Amino acid sequence: MLGLLAASAIASPGQSERPKLIWEPSRTWLSDAPSDQESFKRLERYLGGFGQRMREIGERFEVVHDAVSQNKYELAAFEWKEIGNAMVSGYLTRPQYQANAEGMFLTGVFPEFKAALASGDKKKIDDTFETVRQTCMACHIAEQTAFVNDHPLFRKTARLIPQK
Repeated sequence: MLGLLAASAIASPGQSERPKLIWEPSRTWLSDAPSDQESFKRLERYLGGFGQRMREIGERFEVVHDAVSQNKYELAAFEWKEIGNAMVSGYLTRPQYQANAEGMFLTGVFPEFKAALASGDKKKIDDTFETVRQTCMACHIAEQTAFVNDHPLFRKTARLIPQK
């Protein structure tokens, strides 16, 4: 009976909206492609779009927050540079996000926070970090993804907490 319940849960009618299988699973999924063109299509799908870059940016943003909280500005600066690189990589594959990425972030708060970190001025760093956080959230609103602002990351980073 338990096996039947498990099987019915796996094959429930509501699961018809699952992601589609694009090619047969294989350890050689890329070299199995029938052409170079198909290999490139598979790579594009595998590497993902701006969402993958935003996941990386979010993880690095959390590290920046923690590093700044601990006055580890060299680590924060390293992660900050990588965030900028991830942002550019994101709009190279999804150019519709370039305007806000450039206008709100890369030519605005990005160099400001980099300079704040280089200054070592704790108050300036903390204040600029909050400006960065607010800019991230404003960009999500501008891109009609305001729901992203409900992510726990934005609650965690709402204030800088000195850590020992």
